[in-house]
Amino acid sequence: MTSKTHCAVGTAATLLILPPDNWKEFLICMGTASIGSCICDIDVSSSNSHKGLSRLLTAVAIAAVIIFLLNFVFHIGIINAIKSNSTILQFLIGFALFLAICIFGKRQPHRSFMHSVIAVAAISFSVYIMIPSAVGYVIVSMSSHIILDLLNRRDVQLFYPSKFGQFSLGLFPASGKADKVFFVIGCIGIVFGMTNFCVNYFLK
Repeated sequence: MTSKTHCAVGTAATLLILPPDNWKEFLICMGTASIGSCICDIDVSSSNSHKGLSRLLTAVAIAAVIIFLLNFVFHIGIINAIKSNSTILQFLIGFALFLAICIFGKRQPHRSFMHSVIAVAAISFSVYIMIPSAVGYVIVSMSSHIILDLLNRRDVQLFYPSKFGQFSLGLFPASGKADKVFFVIGCIGIVFGMTNFCVNYFLK
């Protein structure tokens, strides 16, 4: 399936299966679902996820250099401040682990590691360190991506690194009429999920 279809279906599934209770959770849900539903394709060089990671890594590297220089030249204690704040430190540790997993997955064959149970578990663990409340959203959105790809004609290495369980149902090509149908279904699901959230939130 195409990226837009994965994003639409993954976001819809997350909103409907794990409906958020408040605006903070709603924003976390939407953001996490949009990333989780597409991150599996980070191993495709032409994908938006792959390009996005390259830009993110560049931005992180630049930010790290700037922070180090500011701390070294002006002695403003940025590093010490981070170390003393357990919340920030915990987030950075989780973020570093998240990046490490993505970098590894980026270099693997398509539909192998990043489409496996172990990738879902690893990404979920890194997100748990950063934002514990977002773990469920990650699991649902990444799982929706894998399930959709299982419907295609190219095998998914579900239990990477083992070749056991490498299969696909072969029902549809990756793009075509089925892709468009799932995209529409996903969009309808998003509208329904957002409407349901708004109604429940404002009627409380």
